[in-house]
Amino acid sequence: MASSAPLTTEQAEAAGLLPASHWQQQADALEEEDTVDDGASSIGSIASTTASLSSTIYDYRTVHKRTYHGDVGNAESWEPNDQRHVEALEIYHHAMLVQLDGKLYLSPLDKKKVYKVLDIATGNGMWAIDFADEFPNAEVMGTDVFPIQPSWIPPNVKVCKPGGYVESCGSGMTWLSDDGTATEAMDQWGKVFREGGRKLGRTFTVYEEDLQRKGMEAAGFVDIEFVGIQCPMGVWHPEKKAAERGLWYKLVAEADIEVGYLNYVFTLVMG
Repeated sequence: MASSAPLTTEQAEAAGLLPASHWQQQADALEEEDTVDDGASSIGSIASTTASLSSTIYDYRTVHKRTYHGDVGNAESWEPNDQRHVEALEIYHHAMLVQLDGKLYLSPLDKKKVYKVLDIATGNGMWAIDFADEFPNAEVMGTDVFPIQPSWIPPNVKVCKPGGYVESCGSGMTWLSDDGTATEAMDQWGKVFREGGRKLGRTFTVYEEDLQRKGMEAAGFVDIEFVGIQCPMGVWHPEKKAAERGLWYKLVAEADIEVGYLNYVFTLVMG
């Protein structure tokens, strides 16, 4: 499990991270509002349902009232697996479909052929289910406990037949601003995740460092095609399709942002 020791003042300053006291002062200045913990009921039901099961696969970890997969090898999961986060991932799946104009993939697959498909780290398995519906004769396997690293790319050379495809989709962890209006908190987001990945021993900057392409080249893949898509946050974009993508990505973040996407990395990893 990751160390919860916070960064030293020198380390934090080097990474450009603001101290916790900065955010506490902002929080104190806001009017306190009563909120309902939407995840509380689901936590209780998960605990009671799995208490009688002996399989270690249900030996979940609990961090600040959110459940996470148990440690399996080096696959330390930083996203919760409770119902609230599953629902957020369902919204994310739809956002990805909107982003790709309803497509599950961009590889030029032939629906007349029979494929064996390994779906890695999709979170809730919805992609695998939808792909199996589209290709009823395909053999689709999925896993959601996996270290998100380009190191998974080379082994795919051994399992791909000539003419096979490996498609990797990754999002940047840094908010960018076309006009310089990104908020201070959004600017800190990427910095905290970058440092959190360093402490976890695996990077959160797969997109920023172009590691997908580099990994495929090192593995010997040919005809590599890169498709970059801007992901707006909110409906500010003047283009209708981009604004629609922005709406769904905003819903994804707001569905579980305060603890689901931040809890583990910001508290347990970064202290």
